[in-house]
Amino acid sequence: MGEPYDSCFDVTGYISCPDGHTKIPLRDSCQRVECPECYMDWTRKAAHRISDRLRGVRSAFYHTRREEFGKVRSFRHFVFSPPQDLLSEDCNLDEAYALWRSFWRTYKPLHGGCVTFHPYRLTDEAERGLAAYMRARGESMDDEFYERGGLWQLARADVLGLGSFRAYITWGPHYHVFGFGYAPKSDIFERETGWVYKNLGDRGAKIRKNKKSGAIIDEIELTARYQLSHAGVERGKSGKFRDAYRWFGLCDRKHCRLAKTSKGTPIVRLMVDSVLVCPACGRRLTFETDCITGEVVLSDHDLYLMDEYGIYSAMIRKTYRMFEVIDDA
Repeated sequence: MGEPYDSCFDVTGYISCPDGHTKIPLRDSCQRVECPECYMDWTRKAAHRISDRLRGVRSAFYHTRREEFGKVRSFRHFVFSPPQDLLSEDCNLDEAYALWRSFWRTYKPLHGGCVTFHPYRLTDEAERGLAAYMRARGESMDDEFYERGGLWQLARADVLGLGSFRAYITWGPHYHVFGFGYAPKSDIFERETGWVYKNLGDRGAKIRKNKKSGAIIDEIELTARYQLSHAGVERGKSGKFRDAYRWFGLCDRKHCRLAKTSKGTPIVRLMVDSVLVCPACGRRLTFETDCITGEVVLSDHDLYLMDEYGIYSAMIRKTYRMFEVIDDA
């Protein structure tokens, strides 16, 4: 990882409960993948882009190719592991994704989706130790825990005192895939391809709201965010870090595209708003006056000031765009 900016540690304000039960700091964020303080903010934005396209493709099939909607009805999460000798530990992302493309084009296990390469796994010993650390602290490994990076975040913080992050991980290349379709039975698939896969289950198509906090729950985004927290990343020729995920099949740029207005702006298909509330008392969270700017995009929230919900009320918003299936798909 790189180095944080000085401003990455600045708290610029708070949203809080009027009765004092909840006080959430709003931290300035550079939102860079290489920043050890802000990289989870990068994962939030990237994970939303993944959900945006997957949901947009599904919606496009439903409205324009209903007869083929069965292909994209369910959002599925798989992990595929290649024979471990096909990639060396010093491989780059181009080599890693070239292997995936070759594999997918040969065997077509899914219709399309998003793939993320993971070069490393937590060692069994580290995973047991980190889980024990959480139990000893009486903390739950719930959705919120994984939103913050889960066990990988603990490993980066070296909570077990092993001396370095490298002591927690071992080489174990694999690919996490969010996509559409089915794979053959795993034992037959392994015998025919040499690859091993595990179906980690479907992710909910419905976008929900947490009744206790007002948070918007997008299961695809939540899962993608955790997977991006420990994905393989590298700098491109420009010096900037490249996207840590790739599209394939029905979801790549040859098969789908953003729908745009005559002026060239993306068409918004769905906008989900929710007012944040205190989990303890249910009262609306409000901006403290030192951070009122009308709109802020800081820390872990896309927050908006909405006076119509009550003075200085904090609202969160997620926007989903319209996609089109390209005719020659």
